[in-house]
Amino acid sequence: MMDLIHNLQTFEARHKIIMESNVYTSMHETIAKVIKEYMDVSLNPFMVIDLGCGEGSHLQRILDECMIPSMTGVGLDISKEGIAMAAKRYEDQIWLVGDLAKSPLADQSFHVILNILSPSNYKEFKRILVKDGLVIKVIPRPNYLRELREALFDDKEKKVYKNDEIVSLFQKQLHLLDVFHLCYTKELNNAELV
Repeated sequence: MMDLIHNLQTFEARHKIIMESNVYTSMHETIAKVIKEYMDVSLNPFMVIDLGCGEGSHLQRILDECMIPSMTGVGLDISKEGIAMAAKRYEDQIWLVGDLAKSPLADQSFHVILNILSPSNYKEFKRILVKDGLVIKVIPRPNYLRELREALFDDKEKKVYKNDEIVSLFQKQLHLLDVFHLCYTKELNNAELV
């Protein structure tokens, strides 16, 4: 029961920071721009999936930013609580509880795969992506949330984040089309810290 309460609190806090602050706005705008620039968004339907979507806020913000009528958003996450929260808040999208390693998704069914700050399964990415589709993976850079990690953790290993292995694995598995570096500082107010 405590895990359920903790998960709900975590998802609620994530929703609040994504939807009620501008902490991730630059990322959402960049992703929307990349989708419009690299894909034929006139396809109907134009299918976008967020793998590891949590409570759905990143997917919803990106779809709102894209403003493409034929775009259908699908979110997949292993957390029942996260998907239930997404389904209640964002009724226009499709929300699925599932394990990415054993996904219920059809072969070559998505034009864009979003993988935002989540683990990857490149075999599944390749299976469900249409020919000439686009995978957008958001990988934290070494300074991502540095001040929070330094304030919260005593363990030196947890204070320092490295992404070398993640970047290398992506480049081995998929053709790297482009890299976008977003770097900004945001001072959080008390409500955003809660």
